[in-house]
Amino acid sequence: MQVIVRQLAKSYNTIHVEFQEPLNKACQNAPAKYWVWDGVHPMPAGHELMARVWINEVSKKLDFIKNAN
Repeated sequence: MQVIVRQLAKSYNTIHVEFQEPLNKACQNAPAKYWVWDGVHPMPAGHELMARVWINEVSKKLDFIKNAN
């Protein structure tokens, strides 16, 4: 599925943000249920993590967004 999403992002010249790897990494520091309550839908901490990842990735490509770090 991710291969198709990456291809679509490239063909439409959009920014693709990968969330699985950052979530996997976060699960090394806190249990998965802290980040996602059912394995799919984020908890508040998961939403914050995804927002930070999105801001960091998009800010690399768009000058008007500053890095969230």
